[in-house]
Amino acid sequence: MFARTMEIPFSDAYARILKATGCDGQEDLSQTLGISQAIISDSRRRGKVSPEILLALLEEFALDPHWIRTGEGARYFDALAQMKRVNARLTATLKDAYARFTAAQTHEGEDNE
Repeated sequence: MFARTMEIPFSDAYARILKATGCDGQEDLSQTLGISQAIISDSRRRGKVSPEILLALLEEFALDPHWIRTGEGARYFDALAQMKRVNARLTATLKDAYARFTAAQTHEGEDNE
């Protein structure tokens, strides 16, 4: 996965959102995403994009949450690349767990002799 970076101010993320969706303001965006204007207002007040907005943008426009928050990386979410990263992490975790299990079994067998 990519390193965590500091989020850009909400105003920058909001400008990216409006440009990427073609919306002309908060009311238009809330209708397009099917969320309340209060969620957008709350995000603006808190200074960061809420998970509800990120999810709606991912579902409706395939916009990558990392790109929305930081302006870094690809604009559109690449599900295949994400699945490959998850698969690699799971494979490494399973290999490690198997190695620890077999090592424990070997030590247990030595103790019983």
